[in-house]
Order: sequence, then C-alpha cells, then structure tokens
Amino acid sequence: MGVELLLFTVPLLLFAAVVMGTPHENKVDIYLHQRICQKHHTLKNSEIRVVGECALPLNGRICEVLSRSGVTLLAVTEQVFIAKGTALQIDELAKMNLVKSLRLSVVQAVKK
Repeated sequence: MGVELLLFTVPLLLFAAVVMGTPHENKVDIYLHQRICQKHHTLKNSEIRVVGECALPLNGRICEVLSRSGVTLLAVTEQVFIAKGTALQIDELAKMNLVKSLRLSVVQAVKK
C-alpha cells in the first residue's frame, strides 16, 4: 500500500510543480507574461506599464522598496500601484514578496 501511494503521489507532485511554475510567475497575468517574454527577445529596453497589488498598504518606505527593482511608480493608492519599466525590471518587481499580483496595463487613447 505504501509503495503504491508513493508511486501515485510523486508524479502528481511533479506535475503540480511544472504547472504552477515559479512563485513569482504566478503573480503575473498571462498577457504580462507574454509581453515580458516578447520584450526579452526583441526590444529589451522598451517599457512595459503594469498595474500591481501590494501585500501591505503603500507608504513612502514601501514605494522606495518597490522602486529598487528599477521601475518608476506612476500612481499609488492604498494597495494598488501603476508602474513602468523594462521587462527585466518588471520581472524583478514580480519577485518581491511585497507584490501580490501584476497585470499588464492597457493605455487607450481618448477619442475626441
């Protein structure tokens, strides 16, 4: 019984690890992930704009910590922020424990 359970459990755990990816990748939505991958291969220095959610209420100190990734914070509310940076900087931002989630920010022109 123990060996059969082990033979069933190990492949299941390996599958879960592959599907889930790394912890910081789980914070990033699929559209942002695609954009980061695209920018790594083509326009490495072009900027990406993101909307992020922080695990704690944002204050000056936490904004300073988030900025260490190299991103520029454009707007901040209680726990949500808008930032811009290169693919590498956004990837570093996603690795921070303070960041709960990141998604691609879509900027649309206003029609007159």
